[in-house]
Amino acid sequence: MKKQTAARLISIITVIIMITALFASCGRRPIYDDPTKSAVPTAAATEKDALTTEEPRGTEASEPDGTSDPSVTPDGASPAPTDPADQSHRPPDTDGPDATEPGHDTSPEPTAEPGVTDVPTETPKPADQPAPVSGPLWIYSSKKIFSDLDFDGSPERIDFAVIPGATGVKCSVEVTVGKNGAVIRDEFTIKRFLKAYLNDFNKGDGRAELLVSVAAGTCDHFVRCYRLNADSSAFVRYAADGWLETASAGSVVIGRYYDLMGTWKCTAEHVLSRSGFVLEKTSEMWEVVRDDGRWCTVADELIVGIYTSGGNNESVYLDRGDVLYPVSTDLEGIINVRLESGADGYIVVTFGQDGKPLMNGVPMDELFSDLTYIN
Repeated sequence: MKKQTAARLISIITVIIMITALFASCGRRPIYDDPTKSAVPTAAATEKDALTTEEPRGTEASEPDGTSDPSVTPDGASPAPTDPADQSHRPPDTDGPDATEPGHDTSPEPTAEPGVTDVPTETPKPADQPAPVSGPLWIYSSKKIFSDLDFDGSPERIDFAVIPGATGVKCSVEVTVGKNGAVIRDEFTIKRFLKAYLNDFNKGDGRAELLVSVAAGTCDHFVRCYRLNADSSAFVRYAADGWLETASAGSVVIGRYYDLMGTWKCTAEHVLSRSGFVLEKTSEMWEVVRDDGRWCTVADELIVGIYTSGGNNESVYLDRGDVLYPVSTDLEGIINVRLESGADGYIVVTFGQDGKPLMNGVPMDELFSDLTYIN
């Protein structure tokens, strides 16, 4: 009987030792030290232990500290002391050769939820696309421009090219329509390209215009005008004699050479008419641009009308050697002149088939000496 009792006692002590060793290996204190703990762990506690000890994905695994929640310790127990050799609790090294920038997050980027797509609020502008042009612009060489030519809110791309060659200069105008990507193109070859001007000349008509000034010869200049048609599917084109001299918000100054008393440079302000895509003068007269010191010398006697303040014009006789120069002309019947005395006068003329003026049927070459012409 005593042997059986001793054997049973040894078995009980062995079980207690095994239970104590089991709890020690799991990092828990023996259950008999805490009367509030149950001798048998519950299923919920077992599941919590499994979740706590699993290493989170994407982050480093932390050293087990013997509890399911590092911030909570069992009643009556002291927090486990930190091992000085344990590097998991040290602040990040910011000075060493392997240091990372302070605050740099090395965790992987979050993954978007299935079926969710990020939609940008604004389409990024290509790196080579400049800001659209909204005002007048002079162009002196090959250039890429973005401008809303038809005012529909989608800027057109304008590729303007000037390419010198052995037989002349090739100019091309290519417009990519903003709303549908259609490409409209025109090209031509001339002797010289001068400059171009982009502007909305008639506010409110829904179209901007591109004017290209070129030279086909010494005195042969013309301006090619472009705008988009009603549905932005083609160019509307127009050509005018002369060259672009200057421009303002709603008009341009066109220059031309005219044979008056010799060849003179003349200018006149023009606008693009609303009734049609044409350049129209704002006054009847072409203004003569005089070179300093240039005069026309009378070869024989000449009668010149003189403007007076009273409205009753007078006439004066000029003798051989007297000088004057042209001031303006309507290219129809009048050449206004200025005398050496400073008086303003005029000569009544007619223009022949060659465009040169005649006075009483006599060519200017016979009325003046040493006239200069540009062929």
